[in-house]
Amino acid sequence: MKKKSSPGPVALMVLTGLIVILCALAVPMRRGATLWEAIAVLPQAVLWPIPIALALPALVSLGLRVRPRRVHRPDPDRDPLSDGSLAAFADLLRRATDGRWARSRASSRLAHLAMHVASVRHGTSEDVAWALFQRETAEREPDVARFFRREGLFSLSGEEFADLVERTLTYLEHYEQEA
Repeated sequence: MKKKSSPGPVALMVLTGLIVILCALAVPMRRGATLWEAIAVLPQAVLWPIPIALALPALVSLGLRVRPRRVHRPDPDRDPLSDGSLAAFADLLRRATDGRWARSRASSRLAHLAMHVASVRHGTSEDVAWALFQRETAEREPDVARFFRREGLFSLSGEEFADLVERTLTYLEHYEQEA
């Protein structure tokens, strides 16, 4: 057995609105006014819903079609090195030239990596190893030490920041190999 479909509430409102408009047009037209004269005397509150009701479905469908897709970004607090994902870490470093947040995150992740390398090298806790690492780095590479303290990171151009990250990574590689 087929179900009978009934018009939805929007269709009923549109139908009611059309009946109201036709009734409002009928009065002046009975007195001898033309269609355009009858429309001219209608209040704006009666006229504006017509083009809006006609254009709304087209605008909604267009809006749904051209809506930008959401790009899934990984959780920024997840450590990309903890699961061995160097691609996520490399992506973070590439984006770091674009803004303050990404630079801060890149600096934090590299400091975490440096702390781990230092603790392995010195065979001590991360806090003690970090203090030793900072002291050694300040003597050998003052720019790298400032990078880990985040001094002047946000005033560098994107290219200068990328060069500093490259020098920091090179320094960490040499530091790890000295162990």
